[in-house]
Amino acid sequence: MPELPTPPELPRTYLTGELTAPVLARMIGAERLVPVRKGAFVVVDPKDPRWHRKRVLALGRCVAATRLLSRDHVFSHTSAALLHGCALWDVDPRVHLFQSGNPSPGHTRNLVRHVGAIGESERTIVNGLTVTTLERTILDCARTLHPRDALVVVDSAMGILVKPDRTDRTGTDKRTAELRARLLRLLDEPGMRRGRRQGRVVIALADPYAESPGESALRWIALARGLPPPVCQSAVRTDAATYYTDMRWRFTLTRPNGTQRIVTIHAEFDGRIEYRGTGPEASRIVTDEKVREDRIRATRAEVVRAVWEDLAHTDRMFARLIDALPISFVHSLRARPELLRP
Repeated sequence: MPELPTPPELPRTYLTGELTAPVLARMIGAERLVPVRKGAFVVVDPKDPRWHRKRVLALGRCVAATRLLSRDHVFSHTSAALLHGCALWDVDPRVHLFQSGNPSPGHTRNLVRHVGAIGESERTIVNGLTVTTLERTILDCARTLHPRDALVVVDSAMGILVKPDRTDRTGTDKRTAELRARLLRLLDEPGMRRGRRQGRVVIALADPYAESPGESALRWIALARGLPPPVCQSAVRTDAATYYTDMRWRFTLTRPNGTQRIVTIHAEFDGRIEYRGTGPEASRIVTDEKVREDRIRATRAEVVRAVWEDLAHTDRMFARLIDALPISFVHSLRARPELLRP
């Protein structure tokens, strides 16, 4: 399994009075300095890919907020998730925080102040910034984000807390069950009323074995439309090797004559496809993946692969996931309304 995410390094920020006008103009002109709020700028590398720059700017907005806000505050929701190093479906350009006192206005274009008090047990320090704990961040994101986005964050945060080990599923499952039960108890507290129904379902179905936002989003497509929770990081033993697939469903189906058959579906998300490039290395990757898929199929299993583009066409993607299942079984599926949103 890949290494667990860690809190990202915070970018350097400057306030207006910290740079002379010529230096400020020169750095902005060279695209090395970007304004992130009134009177604050963050240092960026113009050569970085767009997705990385978005993260740097979002982190810079958090640093700038800390430097400019006078009242006690705690970063929360997607800002807390970002600062903890959790996976995100997309980077939220707004800073989310709880702030003491009665600041006004409540929201600005890039700053969202949430209502509520954050106790000492629900706050922690990450890279010098005061942030909601991972557990509180899970509770806030599970209730308030789009269910796909919520599942991405909660999967990742649970992974950080549980530290899943696919060679020790018993231990991992025990830690996961304990964390899930604790989160569901906290969700019943009075301050958690908003979005509680969605939050309960997201937390119940989150899986610390998810290794990327794409995997979480693919699983959301399946869960929202009624498939049962799959086994994530499922071991497939072949004569040549043991492979781990992103998720696996196994159904025992009864034929009209009363006999039974087993349908196994492995779903895999490939987020590397756009980075493969060309040349011998790219060719080797394609060949290895083909061999791997053929060996998994040889176990009498179906394999469904998805790339980023597939995740934008949710109904089409779901149709591929259920293609091997009889129509009578498909008709018996019941969508989860707490998760099913465009």
